[in-house]
Amino acid sequence: MKCPRCKSRNWKEPKIPRYTCRKCGYVWRSRMDRPDQCPRCRSRAWDKDTFKLKCFRCGHKWIVNEGAGPEAVISCPKCRSRKWNELPPSAECFRCGRLFLQTKNSSLCPVCKGEDFSELRCGLCGAEWIATAGAKKICPKCGLVLSDGDISEKLTVLWERDDVRLSYLFKDAIGCVYLWEAGYPVSCRYLNELLEDKGMEFSTFIKRACNPRHERFWNAIIEDMESRRDAHLENVQYFKDRLNLND
Repeated sequence: MKCPRCKSRNWKEPKIPRYTCRKCGYVWRSRMDRPDQCPRCRSRAWDKDTFKLKCFRCGHKWIVNEGAGPEAVISCPKCRSRKWNELPPSAECFRCGRLFLQTKNSSLCPVCKGEDFSELRCGLCGAEWIATAGAKKICPKCGLVLSDGDISEKLTVLWERDDVRLSYLFKDAIGCVYLWEAGYPVSCRYLNELLEDKGMEFSTFIKRACNPRHERFWNAIIEDMESRRDAHLENVQYFKDRLNLND
């Protein structure tokens, strides 16, 4: 007589035990009380708990059986370090100021690698950052390419009110006045054009910077530059035709 569902003739007998290997995860059935080994990975410790360990010194990974937990491991089987379960000491680079982990083979900063570095400041947006000697001097905030000579790039704040700011930037022998709103430049004028409109010498112009007595003067410049914030649009069609660009 068979089981009407599974068609087994041994339906009266107990089910064959099912075992799971704790090493490789293989599942099988066996009539033995305890199989000698896993049919797949051939491990004789298939029914014992294992621990996966990692050396913090060399990165080596290995497995230990039940009864030999992390507290029983004396050293890493690869690099033989007795401090395999401790993070290596960190250090601060005296050149660039970054934190890094010291290794047995190298104690140099992996970022600047012991090279000379310099503290840079963007003349347009005022962002500050640290760069190595051979790195490109590109502002990480606004993307401005800094000049090679430090003396060729100077930023002067002319006037501030609420979230509006006027700043003067001298870069690569060209002077420009920028109007900022909410942290973004929205308008720009060449300094020489601005001085011609005002009939003023540069020395007089720069002496009025951040002077409350000349608030009306700076507010007038802000209003003038706000009216010119879309002046660049008249040149868009020219550049489209020149570069053969389609809409």
